[in-house]
Amino acid sequence: MIVVLAVVVSIVAVILGFVFLRKRNKADDLTAIRRKMSFTSRSLYENTFPAEAEIMSIINVELVMSRVPSKDEFVSRLMELYRDNPQLARLRSRVEQVGFRDYRFTELKDLKDRLLQVVHVEVVRDDDAMSAIIEKVAGTGLPLDGLLHSYYLIQNQAGHSAVLFRFHHALGDAMGLIDSFSSTLALEDGSPLVLGKPGAKGRKPSLKPGAVLKALVKLATLPFVSDSKTVFTNSSEATGGPLKRLGARRFARTPPFSLEYIKAIKNSFGSVGCTVNDVLTAVLGAGLKKYVQETTNGQPSKLRAMMPVVLPRKKPDTLRNRWCFVSVDLHSQIVDPIARLLNVHNDMEVIKASGEALLQLTIQSIGGVFTSLSMKRQIISNQFASHSVIFSNVPGPPAPVKLCGIPVEHIYAPFPNVRLQVIALSYKGEVTVTFCADEGMVPNPDRLIELFMEELEALGSAANISSSERLLLS
Repeated sequence: MIVVLAVVVSIVAVILGFVFLRKRNKADDLTAIRRKMSFTSRSLYENTFPAEAEIMSIINVELVMSRVPSKDEFVSRLMELYRDNPQLARLRSRVEQVGFRDYRFTELKDLKDRLLQVVHVEVVRDDDAMSAIIEKVAGTGLPLDGLLHSYYLIQNQAGHSAVLFRFHHALGDAMGLIDSFSSTLALEDGSPLVLGKPGAKGRKPSLKPGAVLKALVKLATLPFVSDSKTVFTNSSEATGGPLKRLGARRFARTPPFSLEYIKAIKNSFGSVGCTVNDVLTAVLGAGLKKYVQETTNGQPSKLRAMMPVVLPRKKPDTLRNRWCFVSVDLHSQIVDPIARLLNVHNDMEVIKASGEALLQLTIQSIGGVFTSLSMKRQIISNQFASHSVIFSNVPGPPAPVKLCGIPVEHIYAPFPNVRLQVIALSYKGEVTVTFCADEGMVPNPDRLIELFMEELEALGSAANISSSERLLLS
């Protein structure tokens, strides 16, 4: 009887998933201004994080340069790109409420004046002061009554300078926003940078009944599964309630290492089909486990990551929020690095083939209609509290780029969150991994960097890839 019921629920969920996806695809034919906010955009705009977390969903992109452009030069560049592009209409708009908890973007006529208000200039004395201001700014929110993006031109008097782009997540998912951000850049010869659209041609799930049923069982039991109690999950224990900020948010990042080194590791398994994301995920799990062992002598049996998955869309360059988190086992209890990688890969293949992300988004969107904001915050709190880390892998420009004619040396993506947030971002053949930690939970994020690099080399060694291949000139 239970099996029959599960099959019926599977069929209903799949049908609803296709109906939901078809409806959202049709919405892609509308401009960003005519569309009402999706469930995900609305939730991000209303901020479904618990108030105690002191966090907002802001995507930050940091460009490291020898110097920064002037404010007028930078604003002119933004005007050139944002003023007429129909796909970037949300970037020249503010949000208006058009019904009970319904919102729509409305274009502003005074775009240049608005941009002048959200472009800030800072002058700092050295690298430490620049890092401090980036950590401070990245941890603050954005006003919701105007443009949902801002920029900081940080001129360093004693080293490299930086430009910090800030986009509210309600504008779109990471892939769409990265594509929008990249439109401000140009290749070394001055030609426009055109990134691939990684969210556009995602693998369509096979939706085999067995895989779908397995995904539904996973989603149904997810609220009852928690990671091992470690330093990464202790904020709920410390406060006895919802997720809460315990200390300042601190950033640490790996030295840049070769993307070809990661590809050599994944390719060493031939037809297995491992991905760059699989390799980084397996390395992350091993590093987190060792950090727990070193700091508490604990032996965590279960560490999981919340991983954002962007779903395919009809128009890939449209700013949309068609994504959701999936829960990924890091298999950190497996000592052998190759066995750990293969287990992570197998799990990711099941997630891709089962339509788990589509089912998750369908459940969220339908359930959200009948869920109050306070209940959403409780659900989000429980979801984040039961996981150890949030991990994202974002492909950036494959070749060197310039901003307003100035070469960009490095690109980072600092994202403070209610849990340890880890973001891998590639640029011109290099990968840099940024760890964003609450120092009340993880007082030494620099040690996480060291352990990540050690585990990366250990996996490379196990795959017979020379560690010299990862060394880069900065």
